[in-house]
Amino acid sequence: MKFSLLRKPINDAYRKKYIIECPWLMRYKYLFIFLLTIHSFCGSVPVQPQSANYSGKLKGKAMQLKLANGFIGGSEIHIGNVTYYANSGRPEANNTMLFQSKYLANGDYFVLNNMQQSYNPMPATISGKYFKSRRGVAVKFLLDK
Repeated sequence: MKFSLLRKPINDAYRKKYIIECPWLMRYKYLFIFLLTIHSFCGSVPVQPQSANYSGKLKGKAMQLKLANGFIGGSEIHIGNVTYYANSGRPEANNTMLFQSKYLANGDYFVLNNMQQSYNPMPATISGKYFKSRRGVAVKFLLDK
């Protein structure tokens, strides 16, 4: 009798019914595994949102707004070497969005108006306010062409 990990040895009737009658399964087993592997890689390709560049000035300093269309939470505002990031992944209920710097603890931030998750076409201007020490200054970003 051959050694088997099963409690009962495999008899010929079982072998004929389940093993020999399914030769196509063994023939295409590696193809099936390959297709499942390829499918898992193809289905998870991330889509990069389109972005538009806006420029403006604040107290004589140049500002840049990189607006990510499709995922507004990926937008950034640059003033010199300081970067302000979106506080959340989507606009608030009143279509405003808060931008804060991660590295500055002095409490300055931007609030931009009329923000949407996606635009079609891109707006020519985006307005908002820059707040520092509870004082607000109006800012306007113009679309770069």
